[in-house]
Amino acid sequence: MKGIILLANGFEDVEMISTLDLLRRANIETYTIGVMNNKDILSQSNVIYKCDYLLKDIDINNYDFLIIPGGKAVFNDLDKPIVETIVESFNKRNKKIGAICAAPRILGKMGLLKNRKFTCFPSVKDDIKDGIYQKQDTVVVDGNYITSRSAGTAIDFGLKIIEELLGKEEALRIQNVIYYNVEM
Repeated sequence: MKGIILLANGFEDVEMISTLDLLRRANIETYTIGVMNNKDILSQSNVIYKCDYLLKDIDINNYDFLIIPGGKAVFNDLDKPIVETIVESFNKRNKKIGAICAAPRILGKMGLLKNRKFTCFPSVKDDIKDGIYQKQDTVVVDGNYITSRSAGTAIDFGLKIIEELLGKEEALRIQNVIYYNVEM
């Protein structure tokens, strides 16, 4: 099992790093993919990260899940037809698609959250028409979609992805490894 995290300038650091770290701790092959033609991606907090691969250098059909972090990138470089094509490819194959913070906006714009439960950063909820917004939830799973609220819910998001891919036992193991909500 292996998956990709799409990155473009302005992505939210915590959402990418926390998710990537947790997935790799669970031994899930996960790669960062630069959507534009540059492996050096400038995060929302002005840190440069080097992607594992460029989109043009991979075959997305060889991957089992997709993750899209939020941040300003969702309104700029990730708001492109190529990203919709990638999402459509994973969706047609009924693969897991994780979107956090502003990123569920991409799924909503494509009509994929129609009549589905979701959560997102509160300021973008109105951009998602016909979905069922779950204000109280930090992470929501509906079908093959996993959505999460914000940078503050990134650990919950990563653990839920692990649970969906490998099961609750592995998610609990990783939760214990990082001492997240574990009694001492």
